[in-house]
Amino acid sequence: MDLRNTLLFLALVQVGFASSADKLLYEAVWKRDLQKAKEAVARGANVNYKTPYDEDFPLGIAAYLGDLRMVLFLLNMGAHVNLAKKGGWNALMAAADEGHLKIVQLLITKGAAVDSKTAMGRSVLMRAAYQGQTEIVRYLLRQGANPNAQDNEGTTALMLAAQNGHEDVVHLLLARGARVELVNQKGKRAIDYAREYVHKHYILMGKEYRGRLLELLGMEKRKTEIPKGKGQEKKRLYF
Repeated sequence: MDLRNTLLFLALVQVGFASSADKLLYEAVWKRDLQKAKEAVARGANVNYKTPYDEDFPLGIAAYLGDLRMVLFLLNMGAHVNLAKKGGWNALMAAADEGHLKIVQLLITKGAAVDSKTAMGRSVLMRAAYQGQTEIVRYLLRQGANPNAQDNEGTTALMLAAQNGHEDVVHLLLARGARVELVNQKGKRAIDYAREYVHKHYILMGKEYRGRLLELLGMEKRKTEIPKGKGQEKKRLYF
């Protein structure tokens, strides 16, 4: 396990468990130890047990880690594919966030809700778009994910992709009918987030932006002169 996962695991084993078998199962899932997981289930571990505070559950952890064999085993042992925390986080979101395409495909094949949302209204597609998970976004769209779903603040997957400069994701969403004119509660459209991204990562750093993000979202390129220091020439940038 990497450092982040090691710390998460150490924190997890400190919480209370309903039985020693449940604890063994959690440890096995975090360590990617399929044999130990089988032993835990044989001893009566509940594959759908949630920890008391964080509400972590085996399927969600395995999906987050990208452990395909463990995910398949847990599903075969009766893990609920749409089990979620109170905040709505589920195994499909975990896999989508981390870019585990095969697990995303498996979970949806087993009945995971493609358009499931968190309590804040963030869909699986929105989360994948925000993270720039291009292939997962492509697959979710093919499975019928709504490209124009909005969270509780009116934000869309297109806005989130534009916010982080994920040009390929923006292109995919537009090809599937994502609407550029939608406005969230902050009064912003996807193009506004794209402008902010270009300004922060290129204009302020004196770099020339050669991407197609703004063009894709319907804003024609225009040249703008950015004043340089005294005695230096002005540099032409696109935004």
